[in-house]
Amino acid sequence: LERFMVSPDAFPCVIKCTFYGFTTLPSMFPPGAMPRPEEFIFYIQLEDLSGGEFALDDLALGHVPSLQSVDVGVFGKRNVSEEVVWKVREKLSTRRTSTPTTPYFLSIND
Repeated sequence: LERFMVSPDAFPCVIKCTFYGFTTLPSMFPPGAMPRPEEFIFYIQLEDLSGGEFALDDLALGHVPSLQSVDVGVFGKRNVSEEVVWKVREKLSTRRTSTPTTPYFLSIND
């Protein structure tokens, strides 16, 4: 698995951003890469987090203040420890409470 990153000015006009089919984390988009998104949908394979490919800090969304809606799909629950599931849920829940006006959907699936 290689880490995907975009340049700081990659998507200046994007308003809705959806990634399917591969693990996508907000940290892949540095400040300025997507200055205007209102909706962000992405998916995480828990094995990528537990295997050390990504860190929990990669889930931070503070650098995308324009968000109005976030939908996160988390998969692979039965392939990792309950501790990993708890840490990911906690990290994403912290993000949800830090900006309570942003609708935030989280689903953790097997």
